[in-house]
Amino acid sequence: MTNNNILEYSDVSFSYNNTSNALDKISFSLKKAEIIIILGSSGSGKSTLLKITNRLIELTSGCVRYNNQDIKEISPLLLRKEIAYLPQTPYLIEGSVNDNLLLSFQNKEDHNLANNKIMKTLNEVGLNEKYLTRSSHELSVGEKQRVALARTLLNHSKILLLDEPNSALDEENSNILIQTLKQIVERERISMIIVTHQLDFANNLGNRFFNLKNGKINEINNPKSAFINGVI
Repeated sequence: MTNNNILEYSDVSFSYNNTSNALDKISFSLKKAEIIIILGSSGSGKSTLLKITNRLIELTSGCVRYNNQDIKEISPLLLRKEIAYLPQTPYLIEGSVNDNLLLSFQNKEDHNLANNKIMKTLNEVGLNEKYLTRSSHELSVGEKQRVALARTLLNHSKILLLDEPNSALDEENSNILIQTLKQIVERERISMIIVTHQLDFANNLGNRFFNLKNGKINEINNPKSAFINGVI
């Protein structure tokens, strides 16, 4: 692993119930402050790859290294703080948006400091202070995604794994999310792996692009051409 790589997959395979591999000897690396887009059809293993990365499921063979350390040697709790997975439909606890964001502090910080950080981060994801008192069950899927993203940022995660983050967003909110993620990468030097099947979202956000198909992963230079030629 080079000094600029924060994450490296080496011959990673995964199979369900010892059947054929859903992921078959996948190898690639993620650099600091880089956004990698994973493209592929439904059922191609994109979400599985993300879940392996922070040990929500365990790989069958191969190795994933985070900062030069095998993730199997890192406790799942610590790993999931460093490498945060945001599913397509984020989970929020019952209560207000503020209740959800306070989970990141665990009573370790001064109350006023926590409130200032929460308000700043909420603004960064495009939500205003009125959302603090909103109940989590009243939010749209898109709003839940942004609250979950804010909660992750407050945890100071180093890598974000985003699973179809724009699937429930209209074009306007999708563009807001793109700009938000770009600003986060630039400001916080966070790395991201994003699963999507939407070409415009991929083109406007990614630094590098990979296609996952039949358990294999290949880097592609032109996602649009791959879509047109039926590669994806």
